[in-house]
Amino acid sequence: MDYYDIPSSYTLINEKTKGAITYLIAVYQNPNILALTGCFMLHSHDYIQISYVTRGSVEFWVENIPYRVKQGEGIFINVDKIHMAKALEENSAYMNFTIQLKNFYVFFHEFDGHKYVDKFTTNPNLSAIFLQDGIPWQNQILGILREVYHLYVGEPFGYELKIVSDLITLWHILITENKSFIDDFSSEFDLEQKRIRDAIIYIEEHYKEKISLSDIAGHLHICKEEICRLFKRKLKMSCFNYITDYRLMMAINLLSYTNMPIGEIAMDSGFDKFSHFTNCFKKKVGCAPSEYRKKVKAISNKAADV
Repeated sequence: MDYYDIPSSYTLINEKTKGAITYLIAVYQNPNILALTGCFMLHSHDYIQISYVTRGSVEFWVENIPYRVKQGEGIFINVDKIHMAKALEENSAYMNFTIQLKNFYVFFHEFDGHKYVDKFTTNPNLSAIFLQDGIPWQNQILGILREVYHLYVGEPFGYELKIVSDLITLWHILITENKSFIDDFSSEFDLEQKRIRDAIIYIEEHYKEKISLSDIAGHLHICKEEICRLFKRKLKMSCFNYITDYRLMMAINLLSYTNMPIGEIAMDSGFDKFSHFTNCFKKKVGCAPSEYRKKVKAISNKAADV
């Protein structure tokens, strides 16, 4: 297998042209937020993410544990783990590979998918795996990611089949080299983890509305004081700060990829007062929303010229 470098230019990959392969994997490089804000805010999702740093150095925080990942290195982030990324050097960027492992079951119908997938992805002791090129099996995975990227972008004949083959090889390497997480699988129920995940899902579903501590507490059937303690213990921040950060992340996406008026973006992101939105945005990002949008357009124009 030839291992090619992933280019570090500002490249956005159009998912709409990829067809059925996106049910299994999506590949994207979207450094706009990281390049302009220095960080991508706390979030989680129900699929696996493998990030590959293409330029500079990025600090990933997964379940409050930091991982400093340099150019050419990567990180595996497990399902439903709360994480964020922070640039450590100017113009740092990374590529994301998001893998829908639930769709792997079509390949495991004659095997024990629970053993090969579920025990690994639901082990509460496995949040992330740092991938470095100095370790042979990890270097193999990094090489597969580089090949998948070029297949995904170039779309040579039969590329979907080769991507599926590569992903199964990647998964085989990952679970055989970390078999202890399957052998020592613990079904121990983490009530706090479930509660913080449920609270985050509630915020994601209702961020456009007015959200109070009572709303979240009522949804989780616990008291408001416990909600405050939960966010401080698990995320090292207040519940209201998390809500504000999430709304800002949604606003940043709209500023980056739509032509919506900024006032409408503020309202659509859950800010009831435009002045509050702009103040929060400047504090977090370091510039006004209008200035941020101009910078995004400049980056997009630069990408078009590459």
